[in-house]
Amino acid sequence: MNKHALVVGSQTAGLSGPIGDAERVATMLGKEGFRVDLRTTKALASRQGIVDGYRQLVSNAAGGAAVFYYSGHGVRALPSRTPPPGSRSSYQAIVPKDFEDSTEDRFLGITDVELSTMLALLTSKTANATVILDCCHSAAMSRGDVESRPKSLPVPSYLDLQRHIARVVEEDELPVDLLESLGNLKAVRLVAAGESQSAYERFVGDQMVGTFTESLLLALAEAKGQRVTWEGIGRFVRERVLGIHASQRADVEGPLRRYLFDVDEAPPSGAVGVVSAAGGALLRAGRLHGVRVGDGTRASRPGSSRSTRPRDRDREDHAGRCDERPRDARASGDAAHRRAGDPDQVDGARASRALARDGGGARTDPDRDRGQAPVRRPRRRR
Repeated sequence: MNKHALVVGSQTAGLSGPIGDAERVATMLGKEGFRVDLRTTKALASRQGIVDGYRQLVSNAAGGAAVFYYSGHGVRALPSRTPPPGSRSSYQAIVPKDFEDSTEDRFLGITDVELSTMLALLTSKTANATVILDCCHSAAMSRGDVESRPKSLPVPSYLDLQRHIARVVEEDELPVDLLESLGNLKAVRLVAAGESQSAYERFVGDQMVGTFTESLLLALAEAKGQRVTWEGIGRFVRERVLGIHASQRADVEGPLRRYLFDVDEAPPSGAVGVVSAAGGALLRAGRLHGVRVGDGTRASRPGSSRSTRPRDRDREDHAGRCDERPRDARASGDAAHRRAGDPDQVDGARASRALARDGGGARTDPDRDRGQAPVRRPRRRR
């Protein structure tokens, strides 16, 4: 399959994590077979550089898979008074490396209107599109904690952004008519925070990482070799991020039942496969599928519309409770199995190894991060 990705790390205004985040995401996507356009320098991650990269992504996307990833600051502009009917209640924008060179007549951010329009152009070429935004206010795009550094900046004028969008539409012939009233229903969108929320980066050991990106990479590493949906990835990421920053709610939008970087979708039933195992049966599912220790199960034959219910003690193997499987069980051929533990608790040793393989070496257990990390102030990505 033709696979292309645009990965942007815009490390500006006090942030320390976006370049490292972008490099680790680029490494992960490269292992998934993507040709990655990594942009982290001032020239390549400038407003024009990002727009050019997105246009190239659209050009390469036909019939394949496409990913746009951004890590950096985000801004949100609100009107000074109640906007007239039909007007936007707010505007959001990502912050390229040359953002500080903006003038009253020349805004160098990239607004949510522009991002959404570029995504519409992308999904006109391929339905297999994924957008990942690790910045504040990201829920409305494409579509704090005392120990954390916010990924946010001073807010530009609402009227300035209105004028900027009108000028871009006129000068660049931005096809805003492609925008859908209910958002883009073809693309999967993973966002670090709600429309009015901050996203955070923090020290893990001696490395500054975006908590959302770190959690996403852990989830994708654990999903390796499994048929996992974006819904399962989103659940894992959301619960882990909330366990570290209670005010940051990550989310996933769009066709949630799609398998990763694919257009095929999981059946709506939520069923998973069962294989024989010594002394019973084994579910091919784990926490990324929403399975937890103690969950009840029912078995049904292929093609059956209802579950097989045990009638007596001789048939108790048809129903049961989910339990943890010893690690050495995987050696018997069950490569898809993962421990079905509490999704908030990441297996620290295995997760650290997974992150290290992708270019990091950060400790990843959330409880240990909070309890043992050096006393440094993480920052918001506004």
